[in-house]
Amino acid sequence: MMDEMYETKQTFLNINEEDMFQVISGKEFKTSKLALILVSVLFFLPSAILMFVLNAKFELVWMNVVWLFALSAEVAVVVMFIWMMFQRQRFLSSPDVEKYAKQLHEGIWRITPTEVITKGYVFKKLQPSSPIDLSQVEWLYRKRLSTGNQHSANIVFWMKDGKKREMNYRVSLTESDMYHLIQPLNPRVMIGNTMNNKREYDRILKEGL
Repeated sequence: MMDEMYETKQTFLNINEEDMFQVISGKEFKTSKLALILVSVLFFLPSAILMFVLNAKFELVWMNVVWLFALSAEVAVVVMFIWMMFQRQRFLSSPDVEKYAKQLHEGIWRITPTEVITKGYVFKKLQPSSPIDLSQVEWLYRKRLSTGNQHSANIVFWMKDGKKREMNYRVSLTESDMYHLIQPLNPRVMIGNTMNNKREYDRILKEGL
């Protein structure tokens, strides 16, 4: 089944920084808040029953199981909520937040289940405070991944500072699509996992080009 993805002409001319985070993080931030409320209620119910209704003599095994399950869910959603709050704080305090706003003003290029892509950045919905700056990409290619019988692939970006960034490869969004998006920003960007590209990338890093 083809991944959900679409191109949009929508722009955000009057968007503020808080709304901008909501646009980029998609449903993840709202979901984490709703999940925290819902799971907290579900966690409170078996806790209250164990504390105020049942005693050691009449305590039921199944109630302990329910409580442990609720505790695990509560810990998971709390961690998720804290992570999204951390991402929100980092995003809103980023020195590049005005650049991000300019990108949204110009419009979103693609939205995938896990990324929001403008013509200058790849924002990961679960990590919006650390976008991939496409103008800094020197070399990209697709890397195949295999785990047991599961096969997938990522698009690998090697940056001007020597760091490696990755995003999910999708049938409807390939490394060639990303290459054509990056090339106007960096005409010398290379595509393909070849020895020649590796040597050229090493030379660029060594000479600080």
